[in-house]
Amino acid sequence: MASSFLYFVAAIALLQSSSVTADGYFARTCLDIKLLNRNINKNGHYVIHTDKNEAFTVYCDFNSEPPYVWTLVESFSRDMGTYRSTLPGHANFQKPFYYNMPYSQCRPDQWQNYRLSKRYMMSIWNARTTNYWRATCNFDLQAKELSFVFNHTDYMRARKCRLNMMTYYSGKPCIWMNYINIRGTACRKCLVPMWFSTSTHASTISSLTQNYCGRIKFPGAAGSPQEYNFGTYNGYNRDFGCTRYGESTTNWWFGDIYVTTNRFTNIKPI
Repeated sequence: MASSFLYFVAAIALLQSSSVTADGYFARTCLDIKLLNRNINKNGHYVIHTDKNEAFTVYCDFNSEPPYVWTLVESFSRDMGTYRSTLPGHANFQKPFYYNMPYSQCRPDQWQNYRLSKRYMMSIWNARTTNYWRATCNFDLQAKELSFVFNHTDYMRARKCRLNMMTYYSGKPCIWMNYINIRGTACRKCLVPMWFSTSTHASTISSLTQNYCGRIKFPGAAGSPQEYNFGTYNGYNRDFGCTRYGESTTNWWFGDIYVTTNRFTNIKPI
């Protein structure tokens, strides 16, 4: 364990120079790193900076779904994310991002239990190169170069203007999703409810979505009492990728679209 940590630290030191330009522009997000050096395409750990120029390490996804570039802000296993789990630290993964509940934030290689502080999340969220958020399942398998091909099954993505993840902490808002897929049933540009409370993680509940907002139905929903997706897991379905096994992971990201012709203005499509 100690040797892997030292290797992680050494690898990060080599990457820090890629996040600062000669004129002192500090990368705030993984997309900034890509804009600073368009030849960077390899997913992995990179150093970015807060709006106060404090350096910290994150995991960057440059290539799973071009033209998007994503910064990982949280990842947790089903066992860690299950409501009323008895694992140490589980409470950190039962809160919306409104709350400052960091866990292993210096170790973005810890996919089973990793969450940035609110201050670090806010810096990424408020960057001009963040306009979307997404949730995925089991991205750690791709990060570890295991037999995993990324697709859009068990996935959701929306623009940040549709929901401020950093300020919302209680309620059931209708969210205009760019795309959502649960167990193979998908919709584009549709209204889906999300659930927030002061004691649970942001999530969808696919066994209830047909009753609210756009009334989208996800056949095969299961769970006791309901099927939670992308967080909370007070009831889950083993057919959903994030909850198939105890070590299956849920991954949350902030990101935006890489536009090659706009190095720092990062113009977005409608």
